[in-house]
This record gives sequence, C-alpha cells and structure tokens, in this order.
Amino acid sequence: MEWKSKPEPPKVPAGRLRCRHPRDVAGHPNDFRTSGQEFTIAVQTSGRPRDREAARRRTAEIRKEPVMEGLFPCRAFVDFGPNSLGPGSEPAPLESIAAGRIAILRARLREQCPRRPGVYGMLTDKQELIYIGKAKSLRARLLSYFRPKSRDPKAGRILKHTSTIVWEYAASEFAALLRELELIRRWRPRFNVQGQPGRRQPAYVCLGRPPAPQAFLARFPPAGVLASFGPVRAGWRVREAVRRLNDWFKLRDCPRAQEMVFADQHELFPIDRAAGCLRYEIGTCLGPCLGVCARRDYMAQVRAAQRFLSGQDPSPLEVLERQMKAAAASLAFEQAAAVRDKLDSLRWLYERLGDLRRARDRQSFVYPVQGHDGEDMASTYSFASGGPSS
Repeated sequence: MEWKSKPEPPKVPAGRLRCRHPRDVAGHPNDFRTSGQEFTIAVQTSGRPRDREAARRRTAEIRKEPVMEGLFPCRAFVDFGPNSLGPGSEPAPLESIAAGRIAILRARLREQCPRRPGVYGMLTDKQELIYIGKAKSLRARLLSYFRPKSRDPKAGRILKHTSTIVWEYAASEFAALLRELELIRRWRPRFNVQGQPGRRQPAYVCLGRPPAPQAFLARFPPAGVLASFGPVRAGWRVREAVRRLNDWFKLRDCPRAQEMVFADQHELFPIDRAAGCLRYEIGTCLGPCLGVCARRDYMAQVRAAQRFLSGQDPSPLEVLERQMKAAAASLAFEQAAAVRDKLDSLRWLYERLGDLRRARDRQSFVYPVQGHDGEDMASTYSFASGGPSS
C-alpha cells in the first residue's frame, strides 16, 4: 500500500486565520453561502501598541460578506400610497429631489420646496423609506435638517443616510398630522419611534370567564364576556389596577382550570376540598372554589365591579379615601400608605375609563379645516366616538 503525504495547509499571514463556515458544507439545510467559500478572521497575537494597530488595520481589510442581505428585503419606495382620510380618493402629487451630496440636496431644496403644509419622507440610495414627518411649512422644516448647530443628533443621523427627499402637500396642518400617522403605520420606517403600531399596546379590562367571572386583561375583548372596558394603555399600571379590582370586590384570579363549587350547588357525594388559597385566607376572595359562597352573592360582587368600571358607582374610591384618612389620623402610617396605593390604582383606572366615556359621548362632531392660504372649508373631518374620518 502506498502512503500519500497529507497536503500542507496554505500559508496565512501572521495574525490572520482562514477557515470555513460550518454552513458552507454542500447540502447543509441552512446553506446560504456559496459552497466552499472562505472568510477571514483577524486575530490579535500581542498586546503591544504597534501590534494592536496592525490588528485594527487587518480587521478593516476584512471583506464584509452580505450574509443577511436578502433575508429581510426592504420594500422599494414608489409613492406614499392612497390617503384614506383625505378629502379625495387620489393622493396628492408627490414631489422629490435627489442628490449625492448634502450641499447639493440643500440647494435644490431651497429652490423647489415651498412654504406649505404637508408630509415628507427621507430615502436612502437604495430607495428605502427611513423616516416620515409632517410640517406646517415644509420648506422651514426640511431646511432645519441642514443646520448642524440647531438640529438634534437624530436629525443628523437621518440626514447622513438620506439621498432623496420626497414630500406631499396637505390641505392643512391637521390633515398633515393625520396623513403622517397613516403613513407611519403603513411603512413603519426605522427612524420613526412615535406612531409605530406596536409601540403602545392597548388592553381591555374584561369581566368574564364563567362560572365565576373575574376581572382580567385582554388584547382584544374575547367573545362571551359580560362586559369590556377600554382600550387603555397596557403596562404594569393597568395590571396592578386589575389586581386591586379583584381584591376589592373579592373576585377570584385563579386559573380557568380550577373547578368552581358554590355553596348553593348541591352534590350527591360531598367531598373534602383542599385548603383555600392565600387570598381567601386574608379575605380578598370569596372562595368560589371551596363551596363557601353562594352563586348569587358572587354575582352581586361582579355586578358591583361592573358598575364601578362603567362609572355608575365611585363609592369604592370614597370608602378607601375615608380609610386612608382614618389610618393617618390614628398614626397608623404604614396602613395609610397601603390604602393609599390601593386608592391610587383604582382611581387611575376609573379616570382613564372616564376619559374614554367622555370621548365616545361628546366627541362626535364635524371639524372644518381652513387651507394653508386661508380658503374656507379646505376639508372637513367628522369625528364619531372620538375617531376621525373625512
């Protein structure tokens, strides 16, 4: 048998290592590179300043492979799209300027952009829409991006990536505001933070989940609930308020899989129940899982919670306020602070739901808007239950 010597590996400059990516193997299920392609890693072999500088230079020479390019392709911008809240079905004409240098872009902007309200967008050289804004005067707002001393750091970062500016006229500043919110939700530019669809998650306070209803939060009100209130902004504060609400009205908060047994529910063979939970022991739950409360008594508490959430009965707030003042008068400051926390949570929820009720009851009207040059009734918007439509 003839032995063959193993071929020597190719020589690599000092401080550089050549290897193959594990996904470069042909037939690998996650093979998104060219099979057999090599990539380079710069390594530092010494702590001396000269070697560190050489390592930085070698790192700068590494070829950047477009590994993620194509996995999340951006949508090329053509126009803003239809205007669902505009007075007409067709969107306004789109104006644009493009230049490879910031100075040229500023000069063209001064020549072509007028002092009119509207919305504008910033595009990269790959026609990716990265920012959407609105302005009472498009000319003044867009030129403010080119003043390094007066602009904020974010405006400088946006302008650094911008090669094209587009804008669309609006009948008024209010129309531009509505158009901006619509476009941010449609395009979701990466430099826009306010107005993104998922930034503020709404939540509804619901009463349901029979046979022993409770107060709980839901992204959307499920079918079959007794009542739902909202939307309110999701977060720790509304979660705390719902917890306090269940405690005050002594409603359960246990999982739905827990079996409910009421005192007026007759059983053929009575069985010994497990000990109640901590909330039952401290008196913040009626214990519908232990058979110690009647169904009618529990449902009376559910109806009381519904009256509180609908604004018909604010008496829990009055009772808590009296308890807090009495505890403070008797120098029981820790007890007064605990009652104060309950009062703050329930009052916050009561006031937020009150704002929504007023919006639904009162904010139904027609809002005429003047045009940018003073003409009357440039557009009208009708508000039904707090929501606009043209």
